[in-house]
Amino acid sequence: MTRMMGGKRFYGDLDGVDVEEAKRFGDLLADTEQVISESKILDVLPNFRWLFAGKFEKRYATVQKRRDDFMQKKKKTLLEILLSLQDADPEYYTEEMIKSLSQALLHGGINTSVETMEWAMTLLLNNPNVLHKAQTEIDIFVGCD
Repeated sequence: MTRMMGGKRFYGDLDGVDVEEAKRFGDLLADTEQVISESKILDVLPNFRWLFAGKFEKRYATVQKRRDDFMQKKKKTLLEILLSLQDADPEYYTEEMIKSLSQALLHGGINTSVETMEWAMTLLLNNPNVLHKAQTEIDIFVGCD
């Protein structure tokens, strides 16, 4: 996903990739995940929103600015193609639409597996009978070791 959007790899074998830029990208993803987690907590506990809203909004704006700056530096990638389409049809391909699409693709490509596992574990924990059945199947077919 990062290769498609950014034109280069930021994980795995980093031969020929600026390691500092890869680290910055990793830090940016970690900060994005933290902001998303904080927003989920505020959604679950809306009464505390008034207490933390100012701090959260400031942090979110800072992370959003860093993401924008990082994405603006990419060349001949999906982003560049979208920007060239923006020249042809600026009313449809607004900067906000391009940034939102890029971030949605990146977030979806990275977090789908994690969120699916989180969802599955939550369902198992909320259904003790099914959890016990799953544990038994794992013990039988995989083994306790």
